[in-house]
Amino acid sequence: MKKHGESVFNWVFSANEYKSLDSEEVYQMLRKHAHRPALGKQWGAARSMALDGPKNGKMPDLTEETQYLQIFSRRALDSLLQLIPRSAQQLKIECGDYDYWALNVLWTKDALVTDESECRISVDGDVTSVKKGVFRRDAIEGEIFTVPRCLEVYVTGKFLNAVEEHGLKGLVTDLEPMGRLV
Repeated sequence: MKKHGESVFNWVFSANEYKSLDSEEVYQMLRKHAHRPALGKQWGAARSMALDGPKNGKMPDLTEETQYLQIFSRRALDSLLQLIPRSAQQLKIECGDYDYWALNVLWTKDALVTDESECRISVDGDVTSVKKGVFRRDAIEGEIFTVPRCLEVYVTGKFLNAVEEHGLKGLVTDLEPMGRLV
């Protein structure tokens, strides 16, 4: 098992082994909101997701719904709860016999050190993606986070270590770091 240290990684699920959850209602609701809104009443109508069927008969512990929500099995949520920021919304998903939860990672502070990072910037001056990032540790709550107005979700080395230690499936853990904490 590889120790990931103080590095930062993109959230990447193993699409070649597992399928993501799919909900057209959730996709349509969230695709307009790149700033990751808190989900309230609108979640009630859109929380039923269809499992597109597991590949090779295996269900993942960690996956995603498009790029907006990270999906945790009950086992993954219980195992990683101490690493999840308090500001993240945990939203129950109704998908038959499976016990899955969506995690809506909300940003609270901008942790990105832009002058030391390689970023794609929109015409409005917003960071839309980060190729190589430097992130301030003191601005990150938990071990899974995002930056303002950016759809990408990042996890720390500590998060990936915990995924491996608990034997959770679905998240790619042998990635090269895309950033570091300072």
